[in-house]
Amino acid sequence: MNEGRQAALIPLHSNPELPRLEKAVPKRLIVKYGQSPKDIGFLVATPGSYITEMLESKIGSTAGELEAAISSVLVGVTGLADAVRVAIDDSRVRAEVINPHFEHEDLLVYEILGSPLASIVASIISEALEKPVMIDNETHEKDRSLIELKVLG
Repeated sequence: MNEGRQAALIPLHSNPELPRLEKAVPKRLIVKYGQSPKDIGFLVATPGSYITEMLESKIGSTAGELEAAISSVLVGVTGLADAVRVAIDDSRVRAEVINPHFEHEDLLVYEILGSPLASIVASIISEALEKPVMIDNETHEKDRSLIELKVLG
């Protein structure tokens, strides 16, 4: 989270371990996010960064509340899908987007930031849980997209 608005942290150095955020990350393009000299990355806005502002009230943290919030945006506000299902298991969240009205493409930006659907889902979940999340996996089929997130911190 970044001064009230969600953002994506893109580490400049590859590391098999998840980045550990020591404190709030400053609002700027290049940021230091940990103790190691290599803990430097880009902090960028994503399509989901602005979506949480469309929500009318604070989002709850249960699977049902997350599902309702994501549905209100993807189905109601943007019309990007027909339905959403959410499941929570420990530090993992799984969102199934039913009949997405968005064609997934294999673009480098999607590999780094996730698709716009994943970005929106991740931003809403991060806002609701008040914790950073990482898009762990995304799969797309004709009639559904599956987005799996790790909750960090």
